Amino acid sequence: MASKIPRSEYPRPEAARSPDSWTCLNGEWEFEFDPENKGMREKWFDQPSFSRKIIVPFVFQSKLSGIDDQRFIEHVWYARTFTIPKEKAGYNVILNFGAVDYDCDLFINGSFVGSHYGGSTPFFFDITAFLTDPSTAQLIVLHVHDLPFDEQLPRGKQSMVERFSGCDYEKVTGIWQTCWLEFVKSPFYLDRSDYFVRANPWTGEITAKMGFTGKFTEKESEIVLECEIFDGTKSISIPGFIMIGRSNQTNKGPISLKVDTKTIQLWSPKTPRLYEARFRLIDGSRDDEPVLDEIRCTFGFREVIASGNKILLNKEPISLKFALYQGYWVGGLWTAPSDEAIKHDLEMLFQMGFNGVRLHQKVEDPRLLHWADKMGLLLWGEMANSRQFTGLSRDLLIHEWTTAVRRDRCHPSIIAWVPMNETWGLANQSLPDEQAFTRSLYHLTKAEDPTRLVNANDGYSLVDGATDLCSVHIYQTPEEFAKNLPEQHPKVKDPSDFKWCTKWYMTGGKYHGEPVIISEWGGWGFNVDDPNAKPDPFKGWGYQGILYKTWDEILALYEKEIKTLVARRSWIVGHVYTEFCDQYQELNGMLTFDRRPKGDLAKLKRINDLL
Repeated sequence: MASKIPRSEYPRPEAARSPDSWTCLNGEWEFEFDPENKGMREKWFDQPSFSRKIIVPFVFQSKLSGIDDQRFIEHVWYARTFTIPKEKAGYNVILNFGAVDYDCDLFINGSFVGSHYGGSTPFFFDITAFLTDPSTAQLIVLHVHDLPFDEQLPRGKQSMVERFSGCDYEKVTGIWQTCWLEFVKSPFYLDRSDYFVRANPWTGEITAKMGFTGKFTEKESEIVLECEIFDGTKSISIPGFIMIGRSNQTNKGPISLKVDTKTIQLWSPKTPRLYEARFRLIDGSRDDEPVLDEIRCTFGFREVIASGNKILLNKEPISLKFALYQGYWVGGLWTAPSDEAIKHDLEMLFQMGFNGVRLHQKVEDPRLLHWADKMGLLLWGEMANSRQFTGLSRDLLIHEWTTAVRRDRCHPSIIAWVPMNETWGLANQSLPDEQAFTRSLYHLTKAEDPTRLVNANDGYSLVDGATDLCSVHIYQTPEEFAKNLPEQHPKVKDPSDFKWCTKWYMTGGKYHGEPVIISEWGGWGFNVDDPNAKPDPFKGWGYQGILYKTWDEILALYEKEIKTLVARRSWIVGHVYTEFCDQYQELNGMLTFDRRPKGDLAKLKRINDLL
């Protein structure tokens, strides 16, 4: 194994077991391409003898994987061994994957354990029954299947051609988030895949839910699920609990708790205060009531709502000063090279004067959400979309999106959900079935998380009953931008009256006074390393087909449009500039792809501070 384990920090800090309960499995694995799809037939999972090495959690297309191969290969295989620590002998062993693109089959010691599909969401398997003598090495084999040309898969910005151009980038296949083991004392344990902590900042009332799973035995005849709220190490609530009893009932809850509102601080960008809900499984049949399992979940006391044409955070109007964030990295593609690199990105956003980002066409690494929670950065969470409207594409999107929302719905930094961007995955939004699907995404998201705003189809949002926001994408010159945006709030319901927004954006619905966000704009390209380069959709381009020659030109354009928004702040409550950093051939970032500033960021911050 490699001496230094990459991405060795705890992968789920928002829902964490104790530090001594886990082992990171990142690092060097055995690896093999299977272009002929013969591995299953030849039982490569039994005694693998693979010819390559790969560094997990980086995909084979990335440089940091050690392979750096961009061929279209549908089937790949991973293998590695691990040993069980002596102090964990007799524990149940859970194997976790943060994300594997796209579907996979897991084998332990030659036996099939299970399958998973969905390239952006976490999953786990209890592998205890498949382990051999704990003093010997245990074999993990993972077969990954990815369809690089299937437009029905929720693939986001992954290109389906070798020489990608425009807004599509490098493809991703295989393990791209951390893989780790967790050890639990009991065969009946907590399951973080369906939990929430919903805190009312005005009353102090909390509803908390945590799942549980595994084998219920007579040894644990009276199981209690307990939850208690902590501020650091200090308990600030009376513990709440539910009795699970003598049967494996996984639909119990939620638990009701209450804290004194005088003792709490609201979460906001200025005061990103986090609290902790500690969930415990307790064996109530014993006098000493031992804790069988514990997960600590961070959350914040805060409220976000749309009220009239304003967004209110904790009852105060807030202006969203966002950048588009697409989450690709030069060496790691979808995977950041380090936790420090993620934190540095967020620090750079603050240096630029932004207060949030729209996560775009990617379900982000939980570590980014963790840092946003701690640092006070606002986020819109977004799903990677497909490019076709079929029964399968709808099934895949719904399956993965609901799982993503359940994973992330306790992060106070997330204030809005975006299941779809610009009708991607729809053929024609004017058709009634497609409008109905958009509405279903809105309501389905609300069912998973009723505490946040939902913008079901960003940029094309006004399908009746499918949005809390009016989001518009306007890539125009400053003069066109100012001309087409009325100075006063347009109090009309007929979309044909909007000069600033074409009917295309309004197809299927009317404006009802929702808060207005210009959720994509700008996109001005600047090649800082070759200012005289001519626009090329394959090598480097910006919106309007222009590459500007200086940073000052970009700032001048940016300042003009920001001043237009300042003059209309009575009814436009936020914006999302395209974008945070360059992405491959798309050169419209404020930073280069490798995160170098294109100019003086203090000047950019002074402009952003106008809003």
